[in-house]
Amino acid sequence: MICFDVALNDKHLFLAGVGGFGDLGTYVQWRSSPNEVESTMTVDSVSHFTCGRTDRDSPLHYWTAGPLKVGDELTVQVVESARCDEPVECREPSTREHMDELRVSYREGLKSGRRKPPTDIVDARQYPGHFERDASERVICFDVSVNGKPTVRAGAGRLGSLDISIWWPGNDESCLGRNSGAREWPGGRSDVTVWPCGCVYDLETDEGWRGTTFLDWGQRIIGVGDRVILRVTEATDHDPPQSTHRMTASCLRDSWQRYVEQVLAEEETGGTQ
Repeated sequence: MICFDVALNDKHLFLAGVGGFGDLGTYVQWRSSPNEVESTMTVDSVSHFTCGRTDRDSPLHYWTAGPLKVGDELTVQVVESARCDEPVECREPSTREHMDELRVSYREGLKSGRRKPPTDIVDARQYPGHFERDASERVICFDVSVNGKPTVRAGAGRLGSLDISIWWPGNDESCLGRNSGAREWPGGRSDVTVWPCGCVYDLETDEGWRGTTFLDWGQRIIGVGDRVILRVTEATDHDPPQSTHRMTASCLRDSWQRYVEQVLAEEETGGTQ
C-alpha cells in the first residue's frame, strides 16, 4: 500500500498508511490571526498533521501532529509498504443526526445575527501597523524541495496564511469524488499531489470588510520513492505565485450576505444546506 514516511529534523516520526483505498494527506499550515482583545496579530503559528481514511464513511485516522518553528524541516517520502504505524487518534465520522443538529444551530445563528462572517474577514482598522510591511522585513516562508531539488519558496507577507498539502487520493471513487469538482485528477492512482497555496490580506476596507488575494503556486505530481522536504524559514522575498485571485472587500461582503439569504430561504422552504 501507499504510505507516507514522515520525519522531523531527520528524526523519524511515523509511517502512515490507510490501505489500498481511501485517501492520505500530510498538511502544513501557517496562520496569522487577529487578536481582537489586544488588537495584535499572531503571526508565528505553524503546525502540521497527517491524516487519512479508507473511505468517506470510515473513521479519520490521525498520526503525530504538532507545531513547527523557523528552521524546522519536515520530510515526507512516498513509499510502498505492507504495514504502517498505528494512528494516535481515530475520529468517527459525524452521524446524519449530528449533522442535522449542526445545520439547525447554524441557521439559528444566522437568523439571530450571532453567526458572524469567517474569522479571516476582519476590520483592518482595528490592527494599526499590522498590514504595512517594509521591503526589508523578514516573513514566514515555506521552502519546498522534491528529491533534493528546490521547487518553490512560498510566502504570503506579514498577514495571511500558507498551506502545503501532500495528498494521495487512493483508489476509492467515493474519496476522489469529494474533489472532482475542484480539478481533474491529472495522473494515475499512485500519484501524489504537492500543492502550496495561501492568501494575503490587504488594507482595503469597506464597512469593516477587508480584501483578500488568494495565492496558488501550482500543483506538482510525485510518486513512490519521491521525497518532499518542507523547511519553515524567514525571508524578505519569495517566489511569485503561478496564479492569484483577488476578492475585494465589497465582493466578500456581498457574497456573505447572499449566502446568509440563501441559507435562510432554504430553511423557510424546508430545503437542506
